[in-house]
Parts: sequence; C-alpha cells; structure tokens
Amino acid sequence: ARPNGILDEYVVYRRDAPFVGAGRVIGRSSDVSVNTTTVTGLVPYTTYDFAVESSTRGGSTTSSFAQFRTAESVPQGVLPPAVVVESASVIRLVWREPTTPNGVIA
Repeated sequence: ARPNGILDEYVVYRRDAPFVGAGRVIGRSSDVSVNTTTVTGLVPYTTYDFAVESSTRGGSTTSSFAQFRTAESVPQGVLPPAVVVESASVIRLVWREPTTPNGVIA
C-alpha cells in the first residue's frame, strides 16, 4: 500500500452510554511510533466505546467505534440482612441486592 503522507498524530476517543456523538478525547500522541494507550478510571462491568483518529498534514480520518465491557469486580454496597423472627425456633433473613453489583449476581 502506498502511504498518503507522514503520520503526525493519533487521537483516542471514548464514548460512555448512551454512545452518541463524537466522544471525548482521552489521549493524544504526536509520537506515532507508539500505537497504544492505557485508560484508567473505568467502572467495573461497564460498556465503553473507543475510536482512534490518525492525522497527516493532508487531513485526518477516524476509525469506527469499538465497544468493550470492563471485567466484573467485587459488589459494593452490600447491606446487612433484616431478621424476622417467625417463632421460638425459626427466623427468616431478608436481604437486598448490592447497590452497585459490578457484575452479574448469580
């Protein structure tokens, strides 16, 4: 393939739900020998869209967005169970789902 010019810059975009618009810039690099970036501060078990823009002096083009989901993590906001005394020898425990499941509760 014949190049269209010398690469000047990469720009990385991220979109959060509801996945509309161009996304926000989360990385920019004029060192075009580096084609990787690390994204931090993501929420467990959450879906994100990412795209990359490549630029030359002649212009730029942006990839389609690729969708990824972060891994599951430990649930947060687990409240203690409520205890209901049924009789002298039986109790019933009642609990709620965690406020932030961070994955599938199975």
